Amino acid sequence: MTLEQTPEQFQEARTFGANAQLRTVRLAKSKSWSRRLSEELGENVESEITIAYTDPAPSQGEITLPVQLNFRMVEKQDDTQSEIIGIEAEFEADYALRPGYEATKSQVAAFHMSNAVHNCWPFFREFVQSLSVRMGYPAPPVPLLRLAIKPVQARSARRVPPTKKKLA
Repeated sequence: MTLEQTPEQFQEARTFGANAQLRTVRLAKSKSWSRRLSEELGENVESEITIAYTDPAPSQGEITLPVQLNFRMVEKQDDTQSEIIGIEAEFEADYALRPGYEATKSQVAAFHMSNAVHNCWPFFREFVQSLSVRMGYPAPPVPLLRLAIKPVQARSARRVPPTKKKLA
């Protein structure tokens, strides 16, 4: 799984990261469910992962960045799908900020949507795998998370040089 940012967002996150230090990552809340495993899983089992961000909680010299990570395993048959496992988890990443550093909203947002998720990801992977086994299912593979810069899009419209007209 890859999180992409524009070069500008990457630079904003980098500026924030140079002035912040991760203190803790904690599971703030979670919800999980599963269906009873009555038979072997079929061939058409897929996993879905979603990421959501809630507003950060800044205070003097520190900031808490909440990250909502959701995992679903579904079995698809014909035009229907049935949910096998659902796991919702909200992690909070607490950062100490360098004395005197005042982050801009864009720096916090860029860091929140990339590095904060990246810091919570190993905890999420372990949580999903551990809970799945406790539910009686094999540990599902939760992919590694990568951060990447969005490729620059080629301009679709080419600049046309002005035409020269002869005046009569």
